[in-house]
Amino acid sequence: MKKKIPIVDENFKNFSVQTGGLISINFTGNYDPSKAIDTLSEWLMYSSGINVKYSSVIIQINAKSNSVNEITDYLESKNIVVNSIDGPVQNAINSTKESMIDTNYMILISGIIGVIVAVISIFFDNVTEGIRRIIIKIKNR
Repeated sequence: MKKKIPIVDENFKNFSVQTGGLISINFTGNYDPSKAIDTLSEWLMYSSGINVKYSSVIIQINAKSNSVNEITDYLESKNIVVNSIDGPVQNAINSTKESMIDTNYMILISGIIGVIVAVISIFFDNVTEGIRRIIIKIKNR
């Protein structure tokens, strides 16, 4: 495989094939990741009979953060399951999600605040009348 990968596509640079079956390929900067995946999966099918659709393949794609959704959608359209997305932007999103309050707790807190506001609004006239009486008593002393 090490000898054949350079002739698969001239955009594949700095590749390594490990004995455990891991193939690591870096490609040129402006090369389309979707095309790289298509080329690699076609080559694996024709040269080794490995059908990527039904194989377990770990692919690491280095892409700009604004193209992650496009690449994920493309992979899913080809029936490739995206296991995880890692990177500085995704790590920031994940840490933000971890620091946020759980949705169930937020609903509970909002409900409690809503009940308190409802009870206060029901008895608002009585409460304001009581406060006025207290103020009048204080002034009359």
